[in-house]
Amino acid sequence: MTASYMTRDEAKSKLRRYYRVLEIAKEYGLRRGDVLIAVGQNPKGYINSAEAEVVVRRLDLLAGVQDVERALHMLTEEQREFARLRYGEEWGLRSIARALYRSVGAMPQFERDMLDAFIAALGFIPKV
Repeated sequence: MTASYMTRDEAKSKLRRYYRVLEIAKEYGLRRGDVLIAVGQNPKGYINSAEAEVVVRRLDLLAGVQDVERALHMLTEEQREFARLRYGEEWGLRSIARALYRSVGAMPQFERDMLDAFIAALGFIPKV
């Protein structure tokens, strides 16, 4: 069995995507199992023999982020709040420190610890 690794930057990207998906779902009133259909034109402007003029993609956005949701529930309440503020609301560390009643100097380590716990909750080994 080969160990799977995830970097902190990959974890940050996954969290940012998760919170963007939640925003889109809220904006369009999507619930779990709802499907968003994206329709676009053929990028070249012509039809090949087997191609359709319109490209249709069906996306179940919320199903695509279930792993993140499960992993977040495995973190402490304070870690979840940090993740929401940092990657969902895009707050700076100084503002988060005030909100969590922590020192600003402790925030970089708190973020690293939270990301490592998140990565582990996803079933990966943190790659530093």
